[in-house]
Amino acid sequence: MGCVASCAVRGMQESTSCYVPETFPTPPKVLPPDQRMHELYVCELNSYLMSVARNPQAFQDQVEMRLHVRLGTPPERKPESLKQLNMAEDAAWAASNFGDVKMKQSQGPQKLEVEREIKAREKQLLPLYTSVATTFADLHDRAGRMKAKNVIRDSICWKDSRRYFFWKADQTLSHKGGEALIQKWAAESNVDFNSDMMVSWLESQNIEARAEAIRTAFLKNQIQSLFSQLPAGEKGGLLSSLKA
Repeated sequence: MGCVASCAVRGMQESTSCYVPETFPTPPKVLPPDQRMHELYVCELNSYLMSVARNPQAFQDQVEMRLHVRLGTPPERKPESLKQLNMAEDAAWAASNFGDVKMKQSQGPQKLEVEREIKAREKQLLPLYTSVATTFADLHDRAGRMKAKNVIRDSICWKDSRRYFFWKADQTLSHKGGEALIQKWAAESNVDFNSDMMVSWLESQNIEARAEAIRTAFLKNQIQSLFSQLPAGEKGGLLSSLKA
């Protein structure tokens, strides 16, 4: 998620105006009043991304979550601290020794000797247990697991993230623009975009011809714009050469 958040935040910081959807959670009221407005957007964005991470099905068409291929647990949630969240060390050893029959049956000096042996065993096993717990906590938020849980769509290299999300946003906007154009055509023909008639209407339309008409109109506008920039004396000569 680091790539998405970072790219979005940097885009907000470089922009003079940012649109915040109404679905964003209410930001916490801990920001100083003199702080720049984009920091408020960043705060709301982080809350929004966390809500999407908890519910990956939310806003699938608007949000794409990806994670760095080698990114693990974020710094504020280091594996060393995660592994100690559920149980303190003393409580963990007490639980592990709860079913030790030899300790329960021993008494007096023999019990003290058993306890010393257990302490030595704990000291020997602690690095191994710590390594296992740390690795488990680190793997919990790796890209592979998050993709398997459908929290992210896929992993991505940080160095490629800006280029990828730029073209991905451009592609999404193009798709949305094309969909809006088809909706406009359907409305002009009195066809409900969400009805069964929409399929029949699309099959009966010559979409290629409509697209070619749009392309032709675009080229005409471009030519007219360039032609208007020519000096008056050059316009007549250009028209004559085109007619010839």
